[in-house]
Formats: sequence, C-alpha cells, structure tokens
Amino acid sequence: GKVLDVETSEGCDAGVMEEEAGGTERQLVLISDIFDPSQTLGKMMVLLETLSDLPWLSVSTLRAQGRAVCFHKLVAGLSDGMNMFATPHTLAREPESSPVASARDVRMLRRTVFLTLKPLFEAPVTRSPRRVAFIHRSLSLSSRRGIYNLEELLHLATAWGAEAFTLEFEPMSLLQQVEVMQSVTVVVGVTGTGLWNAIWMRDGGLGVQLFPFGVGFKGGIEFEHAIRHGPAHYVAWHAPRYFKNDVYANGYDSCGAPRGCSPDEMLTPTFQMQALAFTDPAAFWEQDWGAAWLVYYGQDAINVDPVAFAKILEEYAHDVLLPHATD
Repeated sequence: GKVLDVETSEGCDAGVMEEEAGGTERQLVLISDIFDPSQTLGKMMVLLETLSDLPWLSVSTLRAQGRAVCFHKLVAGLSDGMNMFATPHTLAREPESSPVASARDVRMLRRTVFLTLKPLFEAPVTRSPRRVAFIHRSLSLSSRRGIYNLEELLHLATAWGAEAFTLEFEPMSLLQQVEVMQSVTVVVGVTGTGLWNAIWMRDGGLGVQLFPFGVGFKGGIEFEHAIRHGPAHYVAWHAPRYFKNDVYANGYDSCGAPRGCSPDEMLTPTFQMQALAFTDPAAFWEQDWGAAWLVYYGQDAINVDPVAFAKILEEYAHDVLLPHATD
C-alpha cells in the first residue's frame, strides 16, 4: 500500500505528461491485468468507473509502450485505506504507509458517486427522520459475527419511533445499495465489509459499529473514518463478553449467546488460550496478530446490550435529530 508522489523522474517529462493527459481535471487511471474486469469485479466495476472517465490500462500495455510512463501519484498494491489492521498507533508510526480514508477522499468519492447514480434512482428516496437499518449477513454467515438478539434491537428501534428493518447487501447492485442507504437515518452492523455502505448515507446520519470482544483493539478504523467523513456521526459499541458456541465455562456453561463468557471466566488452563488474550487484548494483537485473529474474529453471534443500544439512539435523537427539527 505504498503511495508514491512522482513530480519528476528520470526519463519523464512532466510537461509532456500534462499535455498527453488532455488537461483532464481527474487524471485517475485504473491499471490492472484482470481479464475482463467488468465480469470479474461485478458491482465494484461500476464504482470504479464513476471515479474515472479514462479507459482501463493493463500492466502489459504499459510495458509495451517502450518508454517511461509517469504519474503524479501512484498507489501500488492494496491501499491501507482498506487495511482493517490500521490503528491510531500505526497511523502515527507510519503515516505514509497507512493512509486510512481521509475526509477529502471520502467526500470526493461520495460526491462523484452521487452525481453519477442519483439520476438513475428508480423512485424518490424516502426521507423519514427515523429509519434504522440493521446489516444482516447472509444465512451462511449470520452465525459468525452476527447479532444474536436482532429481533430485540428491532423492537427497541421501533419503540424509539423508527421504521426498523434488516438489510442484506450481497444480492444488491451498487445503485440499489446507494439508493437504500440514502433513505437510512441510522445503520447498525457488526464490524465487517457491509459497513462500507454507511458511506452512502445522507448527511447527518449515524453509523453504529458493533465490536465482538477484542476486535476493536485492532480493526474497524477504516469504517469509522468512512462514516465520520461521510454521514458524520459515529458510535462504537464493544462487547464486554466473549461469544463462542463450542467453548464452555465451568465445564458446562456455553460461551455462546445470549450468555457469553466474561474475560475472567476464560482465565483457565482448560481453554488452552493465552491469558493475555483476555487480560490485555491490545497487547495480544501486538504479540501475535495471527493468533489474535483466530481468537477474536472466530467468535459467533454476539448479544448486544439492549440498554446501551437504546441509550445510543436516545443520545443521537437529543444531540442531532431534535436540534435539526427545530431549525
């Protein structure tokens, strides 16, 4: 994920480069050797095409030029903006190698995609002041990092005065994803790629990221930045208990939801897990991120504290919705 700024380089003529670009304001060129990207990338191809009016290039095409090809900025490999392991600590330590989405990048992406797709919306977007969407993973994944008490949270959101419903993004096109998110006031989801769709929410929206035990110490910052720099309001909830169906406390009490297991209950040799994983998750990530990944991301559906969730909604209404309603 190295970002290279190339003002001038040996064999490159910056003036010629500007001329050949045709004065294009957005000089974004997508380079890949993916065969038939429109088929391989699916809905992602639509998103990428909104960012550039220029044709795709391949590495082999560039090589065939027989001369130096120059760029003002080249992002090679996977940008750390997609890096789920970026943290405030890694950003401070290596700011150039961990460019988690900046406010400028997020706003540019939102503006460009909205200008391209909004004219294609099939119907006027619902503008209800209270519309809460829960990201629902596909049935094959719902038991892993899902929400065990989803029905209870739906009921709480309805009692809050909202239209509450679940969303499954996998079968949707990019247009459908953007369209539905423009109608949402609050989106709630367990940390995961589905939360990227929060970037399409209308201004003033709230994104709630739910973290299984231990996960929030190393991950989720990419979604936080996308939400804070997009719809603007962000809240994180961290599960205080460990949820795993086939792990048992005291030899007989399952750590699966709704009970879960407290960190203290996990400090026993019978679990064959390092005590550090439950006494200091941040240190455990630093010590062995591979083992930490298996311990934390391998959890099953979590039970979200209904009192904490209700408080999040009430504070959002008090701080954001009610003041805007009186403007």
